[in-house]
Formats: sequence, C-alpha cells, structure tokens
Amino acid sequence: MKTLLKKVLFSNALLVVIAGCSSVMPNERANDNNALVHRVAFSQLPLEPVYNRIKKVYLPAVMPSQIPVDQKQVSAPLQQIYDLNLKNVSMEKAAAAIAAVGGYDHYTASSIAEQMVTFKALGSIDELALGLGQATNTHVVVDHTHRQVRIVGKITESSQVQH
Repeated sequence: MKTLLKKVLFSNALLVVIAGCSSVMPNERANDNNALVHRVAFSQLPLEPVYNRIKKVYLPAVMPSQIPVDQKQVSAPLQQIYDLNLKNVSMEKAAAAIAAVGGYDHYTASSIAEQMVTFKALGSIDELALGLGQATNTHVVVDHTHRQVRIVGKITESSQVQH
C-alpha cells in the first residue's frame, strides 16, 4: 500500500512538473517579451525628521501701558472704493447695486421701492449707502454681520430727533 501511494504521488508530481514547464505558451502570453515593466517605487530621500512638536513659547514680558485713544484717531479698516453712477433707477435697483458691490443681499421697503432716483457717488459701501440716504432722504442701513443692505423708509422729523 505504501508503494502504491508513493507511485501515485510521484506520478502526480511528475505530471505537475511536465505541465507547468511546458514550452507551449498560450496566445495571450506570447507577447510578454515586449510588455512594459515598471520598477518598484522607492524614495530617494529618507523621511524628514519631525521638529517643533511644541509651539514656541515666549518669555513673560511687561505689558505696555494702555494709552487712552480718541475714537477719531483710530483708523478705520481699509475698504475698497467704488464708483456708483445710477441714472433714473428705482430705489430697489439702487439698493441692489450697492449690495452687489460687496456681494450683500438687499431689502427695500415696499412703500419706497418704486421711487425713481439718480445718484452718482464715489466711496466705500458705507459711504455709498450714506450718500444715497442723504440724496433720497431715506434710512439706508448696511449690516456687515448679516451682509445685507436695507432701505427701510423715509426720514421724518420724529425719526431725526431719536438720532
């Protein structure tokens, strides 16, 4: 029985060697001699060492004394200057033009939305809104936090007293 098992194993091993090492190649592997072979990827430089895992800490120093500054002396943040020239447009379109300058939304009260206005000014968004408000005798509010320009209505004598 052992000899029979040895003969079967030997014949199977011989069959595998003969079939695996045959000189006949399948058609799809016939052109492997011209196949493009890429090299193994490797880095030419070693990994960079990690430095400064801790933030830089400065030594304690004496705080400078605070000098009271007038509000007039504090410089306003730099704002872009725009040239706005509106000829015979509605207040709704005037608000949209000022809002479009800064990429803001706009709102105009329905009571004055159709009022026609001609306006020419040069300045920042705040200056344009102030000029439009003075030219049309209306409240023009520029809300930078909500990015909105609002024209809320006509200025009356009672609203001027509040300011």
